[in-house]
Amino acid sequence: IARRVIQECKARGVDPFCFGLDATGIGRGVGAIMASEWSPQVQYMNWGGATTKRASAQNDGRPSDEVYSNYVTELWFSTRELLEAGQVKGFSRESVNEFCARQYEMQGKKYKLETKDEMRARLRYSPDHADAVVGIVEVARRNGLEVAGRVAAAIGDAWSKRVIEAQDESPYVVDVVVADGWG
Repeated sequence: IARRVIQECKARGVDPFCFGLDATGIGRGVGAIMASEWSPQVQYMNWGGATTKRASAQNDGRPSDEVYSNYVTELWFSTRELLEAGQVKGFSRESVNEFCARQYEMQGKKYKLETKDEMRARLRYSPDHADAVVGIVEVARRNGLEVAGRVAAAIGDAWSKRVIEAQDESPYVVDVVVADGWG
């Protein structure tokens, strides 16, 4: 899997820092091969892990670890905020359905998404397409994408600067391939 993904990324002009993967379970081994045979700049995400200290939202000054119960919940809510700001668009019909179908609850004072197993038991499908979108958004956030708003204005427009630099270095179109949960 790792070698095929490296081959596809190189064929499409995808830089290693623009590629991310869930390094939970088997993804850890795939990521290790990609790091050693392609680049250590590949973006590792431990979807089963703990939340970050990043700002939870534009209108909420608390860090994510005070708002979300786990990392995957933080990722989904971050994607939601970027969608509401009009900064991510063009979702597939499958991903839209999955975004709308996945439920969440309050666990104490924190948001918590239902697990994939719970969603699969309830609806007989998993949110693989939406997870692929969320992963792509997280890679963009790690590369400087900020929600347009009060906090982003205070931090500066690092994302626009990075996009301009990337276009100056080598203009390319990024293809997003989503199949069987891989994006």
